[in-house]
Amino acid sequence: MPMKNTGKQKKSFTINAWIVLIYALVVLSGGLAGYMITLSKPSLYASSISFILLAIFSGAIFKGKAWGYKGTLILILLLDAFFTFRFVKTLSFFPAGFMAILSLLVLGLLISRIRKAA
Repeated sequence: MPMKNTGKQKKSFTINAWIVLIYALVVLSGGLAGYMITLSKPSLYASSISFILLAIFSGAIFKGKAWGYKGTLILILLLDAFFTFRFVKTLSFFPAGFMAILSLLVLGLLISRIRKAA
């Protein structure tokens, strides 16, 4: 079911969708870097799947679909949990700590923007 699509809402949808798409590109580039540096296939596969899902959710947000927001928030929360776990396990800021913080920032920004738009 589509969300309201007034002029102000449409601009908010567009900005939110771009935020998700940029985050998706950062996730993908991190996975590609992980693969190129350590030949980690799980990193490549996980980042590719995450990128595809986030790109789909971003497209849904562009169209004002509520499921795009729900899917995005759930996936970013899962990614943040994963990156936080990896950071605690390795105590290495990059990439796990950086991605955990970035995921939390994107999650907080999207939630804030959704609440303002409602």
